[in-house]
Amino acid sequence: MKEVIEALWVISGAYLCNAAPLLLSSVYGKEHAHPLDMGRRFLDGRRILGDGKTVEGFLVGVICGIAFGLTGLFILSDNLALLLYKGASIGLFTMLGDIIGSFLKRRLGFRCGEHAPLLDQLTFIATCILLIKTIYPQSLICVDYSTLLVVFLATYVIHTVTNVIAFVLGIKTEPW
Repeated sequence: MKEVIEALWVISGAYLCNAAPLLLSSVYGKEHAHPLDMGRRFLDGRRILGDGKTVEGFLVGVICGIAFGLTGLFILSDNLALLLYKGASIGLFTMLGDIIGSFLKRRLGFRCGEHAPLLDQLTFIATCILLIKTIYPQSLICVDYSTLLVVFLATYVIHTVTNVIAFVLGIKTEPW
């Protein structure tokens, strides 16, 4: 049972960290944001990441992970330092996954904000799970393929539904 709770905790943290930059930009405004790639282009002449990936968004995602780590005090452990470290890892790995997805989208010719099925929905969670398992091999998160498949399917559905809701509420400019 503890393994299931830990898995849900990590996955919930990744969802939260992935949403945090969008919430920040809806409050703070995109016009004040600083692109992570600083407007630079890759070897193919396309932007490395695009304007959608910002320094502020990356930082808020990692900070959200650190704050999320505190929730583990109530459900996982009383080791504050370890939980903050795990929370920071969740935030960092989730944001790295989001960046990887954006980088791949640019290489495949998708414009910033253009819909790229699966890349938009799954790279953040796949990267987070892979790196969590690498850094914390004792973690039992998603130990088998059927569990991983359920996580990916649920993530795809949750990501799609929450994006449509954010679009309807005016938080996002596109429904994906």
